[in-house]
Amino acid sequence: MFRIRGPVHQLRMPQWCRTYAAQIPTIKKVAPQPFNSIPTPSTSAQVKTLLKLLRKDFNMVEHMSKRHQELGPVYKENILPGIADVTVSCCSPADTEAMLRCDGKYPVRPQLGPLESIRKELKLYKGISEASGEEWYKVRSVVNNHFLRNRSVWSYGEKHLKVSRDFMEYIAKNLDSNNEVPDFENALKYWSLEAAGVFSLDTRLGLFDDEVNETSLELIKAMDLFFENLCKLVFGVQFWKTFETFTYKDLKNCQKEIYNAVSLHRQAVQHSSNGKETNQLQSFLNSSLLTDNEKDMVMVDFLSGGIETTAMSSIFPLYLLAIHPEKQDILRQEIKKYIGDFSIDSGKVLAEMPYLNAVLRETQRIFPFAPFYSRKFKNGIVLSNYQVPPDQLVISSANVVNNKDPAYFHEPDLFKPERWLDPAQRKKAAFATVGSFGAGARKCPGRKFALQEIHSLIAAILSQYRIEYHYKPIRAKLGLVSYPSEKARFTFIPLNE
Repeated sequence: MFRIRGPVHQLRMPQWCRTYAAQIPTIKKVAPQPFNSIPTPSTSAQVKTLLKLLRKDFNMVEHMSKRHQELGPVYKENILPGIADVTVSCCSPADTEAMLRCDGKYPVRPQLGPLESIRKELKLYKGISEASGEEWYKVRSVVNNHFLRNRSVWSYGEKHLKVSRDFMEYIAKNLDSNNEVPDFENALKYWSLEAAGVFSLDTRLGLFDDEVNETSLELIKAMDLFFENLCKLVFGVQFWKTFETFTYKDLKNCQKEIYNAVSLHRQAVQHSSNGKETNQLQSFLNSSLLTDNEKDMVMVDFLSGGIETTAMSSIFPLYLLAIHPEKQDILRQEIKKYIGDFSIDSGKVLAEMPYLNAVLRETQRIFPFAPFYSRKFKNGIVLSNYQVPPDQLVISSANVVNNKDPAYFHEPDLFKPERWLDPAQRKKAAFATVGSFGAGARKCPGRKFALQEIHSLIAAILSQYRIEYHYKPIRAKLGLVSYPSEKARFTFIPLNE
């Protein structure tokens, strides 16, 4: 056995080691290339893009995928010269990891201009999605403490399952002669708002009652119009920046109506609790770290995300299960095993169902609910060895570029939830996609509630029905989130038939 004498840093290599080491070529660190060297599409290609935009047959996902095929893992482009800003798009796992590591304490996410403007006019807190810097960090820290801990989310699991069971009664009452639910998408919005109200308003809105109260109907109508108008303003020509358009005015009225309704609910919850903290919402509302305005807008954001994002997101796993009955059978057996009598004390049961979780992860791979995530970096960032300057808009398109790449996913065109049960596959896919709820410190604050709601919905449906789909294949189309390209016309066949 060799014995080392003296400090390690004073050791000398034998002559043969020094000779061999001298023959190894030194790897020099290559300086990042300047911003203007980032690949850019030709003028003719940009003109074609502009024409597609004018014809309204523009598909952003297809566009970005094609650009990456032509120009590589990073490129820059301005699809609306004089109106929009130059955008840097990247897709490589290494760049995705670099973006996450450069987030810092106060990650900057580009704001939705019309929403920021309206909330400023109405003297409202910007909201978790729109705020930045210390203002964002203060509110997000309180939200994380009260709503993102697993035990906080799981404490609502039984109530979420009850909402989904009530939804099953609604389905049973409304099945037509084809065993379909007319306007199922709208029914899903009722379900998602009812589920969101459980934790963000501490109440059941009664949307499945025989007689729905007028206040709840007005709230859901206002939220529908809110998203419709916001989409028009974000993706349309930005006339609202010059003068108050009809759409901008409608959005402002919707925001005011939603805020007033939520504020009244918050006051009622605080009054009924008398300072006691029997659940996470009451604990949050009693926090002295936030103003009432900030608390109200957090609740508004939770509800807004609940009705639109969760409702539309739930269609995709139902569709994939409907067209893959063998996967549906596997999941049904797991549901029987974990919640045979359909009663749970905690959402932990749903969270720990491996195949159910795998189905959701595989669905997010095939149909990313949020196709992109964007950032601006205060100190700039290096992507694919290109220097991106400070405050430049960067979009990660990894979710829609890599999700069908066989380099990361074996047989990517197949619906295979089993791939997510394999640790080696999960490791291989790390940073290839970032999931549908964003990434890093600004990941969707309501993601755990949304997943618990979708888990409870799928468990409730498959415990009572075999679902089928017999129409045109569903694809994802882009709005503020991904929407199904076709109506969600599912056939619900009772298991006892």
